[in-house]
Amino acid sequence: MRTALIVGITGHVGKRLIDKLLNSRSYRRLHSISRKDHRKIKNIHLVKHIVDFDNLEAHRDIFEQVEEVFCLVGSAYVNMNNQDEPEKLDYDYPIHVAKLAKSSGVKRFLLINPTMNKLNSSDPVMQKRKKLEDEIQSMGFEDFHVIRANKVTASKHWITPRKKWMKFVSFLGELIGKNPGGYNRIPGNILADEIFSWALSRPEIKKEEKLSL
Repeated sequence: MRTALIVGITGHVGKRLIDKLLNSRSYRRLHSISRKDHRKIKNIHLVKHIVDFDNLEAHRDIFEQVEEVFCLVGSAYVNMNNQDEPEKLDYDYPIHVAKLAKSSGVKRFLLINPTMNKLNSSDPVMQKRKKLEDEIQSMGFEDFHVIRANKVTASKHWITPRKKWMKFVSFLGELIGKNPGGYNRIPGNILADEIFSWALSRPEIKKEEKLSL
C-alpha cells in the first residue's frame, strides 16, 4: 500500500484528486499540506498538516513518511483568493517542496506545469515555471512526471477524459470560428482523473529504510 503527499489542495485539481485517492484501495495513507484548513474533510486515511511554506524544513517529518509527492502548486492551478504573495506559488514554494522531498528520500514526484510552447515564451511567470521544471528534473528523482495544463477551471463532470474534452473544444472552435486551445483551460476533474490514472499505472515504490545506530 502506498503513502502520498498532496501539495496544493485549494484548487479544482487538488480537491478532486484527494477524493479519488481516498477512495482508492492502493493508498493506505494520504497527507496534505496547506497554510490553512481550506476544506473540512475527515477521513481516517487522511492526515492534514497546516504548515509555514516559508519554513518547510520544520516539517521534514511529513515528507519522510511518504513515497510519492503530487505538487499541484502554481498561480494557474490553486485558488488565488487571499494569497498574500502569489508569485511564490510559481517557483519558491514548489522548488522548496521538491528539494525537501528529494532529501527526505521521496522517489516519485509529479508536477503540473504549462505546455512547452508556453514555457518557452518571454512571459516572466513562464520563465519561472520552466526553470522550476528543469531544476526538479535535474534532482534525479527515480520517477519524475509532468502533467501539462496551462489553466485549470471548475470541474465539468459531463465530459471526460481529456481526449474527449479536446474533441469538444475543437468542435466548439469550429462553431465559433476560433481555436480556443484545448490545453489552455482544462476542467479540474479531467486533470485530476488523468493524474490519478497515471499514478495507478506506476508500480508501487518503496523508500529505503533508515538504519538505526
